[in-house]
Amino acid sequence: MSAWLDKCESRGYSTAVFCCGTCSAGYWRNLAKGVFQRSGERLEKGLVELKKLRKGEGEWNRFPFFYTSLALTEMDAGLSRPELEYAARRWEKLLPGLEKRRDVFSRRKAAVGRRVLASV
Repeated sequence: MSAWLDKCESRGYSTAVFCCGTCSAGYWRNLAKGVFQRSGERLEKGLVELKKLRKGEGEWNRFPFFYTSLALTEMDAGLSRPELEYAARRWEKLLPGLEKRRDVFSRRKAAVGRRVLASV
């Protein structure tokens, strides 16, 4: 995969994001773990793209809120802090309602929200 990313970059394509927001967040989770060469550089570029797509109230265009929040919590806090602070506004509104629900998905989302809020 690293060779493929290098080849894409040599042809002038960006490796900051993938085809969609969901795939990009998954890609960033791998970059955050250092799976690929130059992960830090590629992740920084991805976060620049994410910031450009802010739509207000703590969410982004193209990027799913919950999955992107999860990806941000797995990154180096110094790198992801601006986007975590941005998302925290939305989490402060969502978390109380999620905490009241008992289904597994709401509990998982609430856990991500607590991680976001604890990191800012």
